[in-house]
Amino acid sequence: MRISVFATIASAIAMCIATACSGTGTASGDAAASAFHSVDPGGWRYSDTIALPLSAMTDSVPCRGDVVVSVRHSNDYPYSNIWLEISGPDGAEHSACVELADVYGRWYGHGMGLTFERSDTVVRGIVLGPSDTLRVHHNMRLDTLPGIEQIGIFFIKH
Repeated sequence: MRISVFATIASAIAMCIATACSGTGTASGDAAASAFHSVDPGGWRYSDTIALPLSAMTDSVPCRGDVVVSVRHSNDYPYSNIWLEISGPDGAEHSACVELADVYGRWYGHGMGLTFERSDTVVRGIVLGPSDTLRVHHNMRLDTLPGIEQIGIFFIKH
């Protein structure tokens, strides 16, 4: 009985180590780096760029993955979508439109109270490493965008 318990514990530890080293994790990929950034309550200015340094990545070598952006907004957000520019380390800029509401003005996102959150994959198949940084800014026709509360940036490795 005592050997069986020891063997079970040893097997569980070995499985955890093997999973951690393989980098496979879940079938859909691991969030190699992620962060939510609060936006100034007075509005998100066009010049305010949100950065996600990937120094927290668990892999020491570049890996392929997807960039997901999550937008938290209030009921006061005046538009049905938001255009974003995502800059990678190679200088390439990726434009993305995140749809926040349907044609009738009903928010797609989920939330509590007057805050809604909507996530979307905005860049697929990009190769990033731990020394890289992702940058996001809005590309709307206003200099200061009201109603945006937080922006989340996630790098999900394949």
